[in-house]
Order: sequence, then structure tokens, then C-alpha cells
Amino acid sequence: MAIPKVRKPIMMKYSILIPTRNGGEYVTSVVRTVLDQPFDSVEVVVSVNHSTDDTEKRLSEIKDHRLRIIRPPCLLSMTTHFEWILKAAEGEWIAIIGDDDGVMPYFFDVLEQITDKPANNGLQIIRSRRAYFSWAKDPQGLGAFSYRLSNEAKVRNIKRTFWKVLCGLGDHHDLPQLYSGSIVKSSLVEKICRDSGGTFFRDLIPDIYSSVALMSAADKYLDIGIPLFWTGTSPKSNGTAFTKQIVNKDVVGLLSSEFYTLAAQEKFPDAEVFDNKFLITNFSSSILLCSAFLNQPGYDKKNHDSAIIYSAFSGTLAAGVVAALTRLVRLPLPIASLSISSQAIKSKAIELDMSSALLFGLKWFLVPIHIGYYCFRILSRLFSFRIIRLTSTESGNVRTVNDANKLVEESYLGSGLGKFPD
Repeated sequence: MAIPKVRKPIMMKYSILIPTRNGGEYVTSVVRTVLDQPFDSVEVVVSVNHSTDDTEKRLSEIKDHRLRIIRPPCLLSMTTHFEWILKAAEGEWIAIIGDDDGVMPYFFDVLEQITDKPANNGLQIIRSRRAYFSWAKDPQGLGAFSYRLSNEAKVRNIKRTFWKVLCGLGDHHDLPQLYSGSIVKSSLVEKICRDSGGTFFRDLIPDIYSSVALMSAADKYLDIGIPLFWTGTSPKSNGTAFTKQIVNKDVVGLLSSEFYTLAAQEKFPDAEVFDNKFLITNFSSSILLCSAFLNQPGYDKKNHDSAIIYSAFSGTLAAGVVAALTRLVRLPLPIASLSISSQAIKSKAIELDMSSALLFGLKWFLVPIHIGYYCFRILSRLFSFRIIRLTSTESGNVRTVNDANKLVEESYLGSGLGKFPD
């Protein structure tokens, strides 16, 4: 397949990349969240992956020189589609967002404030607090959203955050990634591609793999409390399809079947192992991160670091135990996730001794550590300084991310937040 290999000279400051397949119902609203802002040094690149709906017709109605529409030569898996659109970026900073996500109405104001500071010249990764928008419609056609803002800004060690998530002390969304929630310098993306044979994404789930790739190539990132993106969920989301399988493992939607089938055809690791049997749960972050770590190019699978695998598995179990104690979550859910995930690890020619993994967790007291960690998170949320919270229950008619942006903009401008300390 002919993926463009040569980047053009940088002309834009920002590239917002939107890969889509049959997302016509949402993607034009997502594009509008960018183009409605009066900022010129940005390109919005939408890659239409052989959609069978009216995506192209809807996009053709948007007349803006900042919008560029591209089409891959054939139907691609999600990961390869991410790779395709990434190679088309021309900006100094790159963000990939889903076709049901969006950006905040102050997106460029905040980024310009950060990137224009001389002290941030060496900055390569910016991660923002997540805000959520659900397109799942009620009978009145209303959406739902959750938004939380603070003026916190902290430089964090990406490798330290990686180990915390690997041990189950956090979610993979706590890590920066080349997907909705973070924006990455194109020079870092190019370095990762050079070091991995010209390809950035090398795993079944591209957003999680991108966290591993960034962790391996960088040491720090800026973590800000102001959301820059909407993380969207809709009936067509991969996450929604996976969730259906958790509720009823006999439910296999067309979307997730296509997700695995295309990935298996392109010989992606784990596609045939996970297939439709894999349960993505709240306890899967450690396992998925471990799998992505083992899929890095050049990683010696025979002489692996057992601490990586044991930390992931014991961390997953500890998180499940704590959840069962504190939220009354049924234990079979995390245990089922462990069972299926162990097949993926074994497929990499790695012998996994489950008893050793569990003993590893007990040795490092991961269960009490998890209890302490969750207590800390609850207290930190209670005493967070200068925070704005908005939810759909406090709003009027919100049908799209554009409607949510209007409410957010009013609260943001009236709050006095958004000015970071020097």
C-alpha cells in the first residue's frame, strides 16, 4: 500500500487529523469545532476510509481553505489508517482526534499561550485533562457531557507515569498519547518513525501504543488541568462496541468484527488472539499497555523483563480486588480480562507463570497501595483549587459538541482561569 513517506516543509503550526469511516453523522460537527475558531495557522485533515455513508457529501459542503480531505487507496484497519493520515500532516504540532471527538473553543488561545513562552521551547508533548461528550441520544435527541477545569500545570516524568499505570495505579488515559487529549511536536513523531523503521503505530490499539512510543522517546510532558479536547463516545465508537461485549459477550457488533478482521488481514500482533473474545474493562489498561510495550520494534521477547509483565498482571488483579471492595464490582470481570489477556502474552513466545505474577503483586503490597491511591484521588478531587465543573444535567439543549462548546466558552471566559503560572 502506498503511504506517503515524505513530509512537506512545515507551513502550519498545528495539524488536526481526523480519520473517519462512516462517521458522517458526527464528523462535520467535529470539524466545525476547529474551523469556528479564528486561527489561520492550522490545517484540518480528514481522511475518509472508504465510507459507505454520506460522509464525503457532508464534508464537501464545508468551504474553508484550512480543510483538506484525503482518501486512502484501499480500506484500512484503524491502526494503518492512523499511520496513513499521520504521514499527511504538515504542522509543527500534531493531534489526532476521533470523528466523534472535538476541540475546545479556546483550543488555540491556550496552546499559543503555552508554546509562545521561551521557557517552553524544548516542550514536545502537552497532555490535557479529559472532558467527555456522549452522542448516545435520548428520546429528545440530546447528548450528554462532563467537563472539569482547573489552572493546574505541571511538568511530569513520562516514564514514572508509565510505571504507575502499568501497576494499575491509574488509567492509560493518564498517559500522553498521539490521540484525543494530547498534542505532540512533529519533530518527536518523526524521530520515533525513524527509530522504528518508518512506522509510528505498531500495535492493535493505536492510542495505547502511542503512549508507549512517546514514553520510549521522551522524558517529560506538560500536564495541564484545562481540557483541550472532547473525548466523544457514540454508537459507532470502537469503545462502545467493546463495552457491548462486556455487557453481553454474545453481542458482536459489525464495527468490532471489522476492527479485528482488518487488523488480522494486515498481520497486526494480537489481532487473531484477542479477536472478539477480548474483554476490555476498567482493569485492562495495565494489560493493554504491557502488550503494546512488548510490540515495540527490536524488543527481545525471549529475554524479556519479567517485572514488566508481572507488574501489569498483578496490578490488574489488585485494581480488580480494590474495585470489588469499594464499588461492589464483580470479581469475574477482572479475572476474565486476565485470562484472555494471558493468551496474548503467550502468543509472543513468553511463558507467563500466573502464580508468580500474583506473588509479585503480594510481595510489593499492590492491593494496599491501590487502596491508598484511590483514597488519595478522592481527597485530591475534594480539595482541588479553582475548579469549574459542568455536566449535561446543568445545561439546556445540547445535541452536538458545538452546543457543548458554547456553554464551555461562557464558563471559561467568566472564570478567570486559563492563565498558567510562569
